[in-house]
Amino acid sequence: MPRLSSTTFGCVSFFALDILSWHRAVKLAGAGVGTILANTQVFYLGLLGAALYKERLSLRLVLGILLGFIGIAFIANIYGQEGWQELSLDDSFNKGVLWGIVAGVLYAGYIFCIRLARKEFEEDLSAIELLSIVSLFSGVILLAVGFAEGSVALPPSLKNWIYVFLLGGLAQVFG
Repeated sequence: MPRLSSTTFGCVSFFALDILSWHRAVKLAGAGVGTILANTQVFYLGLLGAALYKERLSLRLVLGILLGFIGIAFIANIYGQEGWQELSLDDSFNKGVLWGIVAGVLYAGYIFCIRLARKEFEEDLSAIELLSIVSLFSGVILLAVGFAEGSVALPPSLKNWIYVFLLGGLAQVFG
């Protein structure tokens, strides 16, 4: 087994923080908004690729990123019937929007780290092994955070545990 590196630690950290942020976005702004905002990672990855790898930003990508950010402004309700409005973090929906944007940035960091780790471990670990290690350690971190916050809801019976494992297994294998 290869030694785990700072790149792997970065993958675990980004993934755990992404999942934590996404759950907060979903709780505060709803599943649709939270998920859409977390998937803005494509914008951040495009910008990251241009900044770090001097990848060429096509006009199509730039327009897509620009329209995406305009969409985020509409989702965040920054532009309403009365024109531009101040974004207030007193509103739980706006906090959810912010958590969703943070989740998107963190998801981009996770994908970027996975890309680096795949290059680092290409001879030692398969993609599935790497993703399994990252998922396992991220899960341990998230479980610890959940217990610390008092937000862990464990299935109450063996039957419920079986359903959880079947759902997780089916979704991951066939989903």
